[in-house]
Amino acid sequence: MQNVIILGYGSLGQRLTPLLQDQYSVIGVCRSDKPANGAKLILGDCRNQDLLFEVASEHCKAIIVIMTPDEYTDLGYKKAYVDAVEALLPAINNTDIRVIFVSSTSVYGQNDGQSVDERSATEPERFNGKRVLEAETLLLNAHNHSTVIRFGGIYGRADNRKLSRIRAGHFTDQPGLWTNRVHVDDCVGIIQHLLSLDKPQSVYIGCDNTPVLSSELETWLSQELGTARPMWPEPIVISGKRCLNNRLRASGYSMHYPSFKEGYRALLTQ
Repeated sequence: MQNVIILGYGSLGQRLTPLLQDQYSVIGVCRSDKPANGAKLILGDCRNQDLLFEVASEHCKAIIVIMTPDEYTDLGYKKAYVDAVEALLPAINNTDIRVIFVSSTSVYGQNDGQSVDERSATEPERFNGKRVLEAETLLLNAHNHSTVIRFGGIYGRADNRKLSRIRAGHFTDQPGLWTNRVHVDDCVGIIQHLLSLDKPQSVYIGCDNTPVLSSELETWLSQELGTARPMWPEPIVISGKRCLNNRLRASGYSMHYPSFKEGYRALLTQ
């Protein structure tokens, strides 16, 4: 049985492992011990080249890169994304190992409510988007068997901070912000799907089918929770972007939670 390596083994890796175990031996690389959920854990730094050469063996089918910065700073993002990719490249050089790199829609700088897809310009203004894009570019330019998945805001865990805020009557100060989200179950489903494709494209957007204004989302949530209805002063200024997942759906993936309504209703019944 071939190996699938998950670099940055955390909550997403733990959810992904059961989906892959019928076909692959899953190896998770992380710096601290945690529930393995069926994977073989290797404790170590994902930027350690000796370790990366070891795991990228002849039995390695794919490497899934799911990094999380230690801190929300430029240096934190450089270490987590750019340095990790730079360390990985020598280990996969001249191999046909598939690499799936978990990225973010922060690589898009559009902020006037525009629709964006995989062909849209990537001109991020913030350091986080710049560093993630830098890592994407390094990987895609160096390794032909790479796929980037740009996830929107991930939700679906029981300790959802947005629900806690709405219950407390605290609402966004950006009601006109277009938001793009994806349920955590779809995150792992998308990764599994991309791994199954014979000839995936190099970049996919990983968001649900329904971009939504912050005001619409929080009004709906307040109704579902039976809390006070939010009110915002007029006029509402539109900002953000609408991320389109047409390419992902055309590849054959069907969202478990096509909009925020299905996703949050499932969360509220837990």
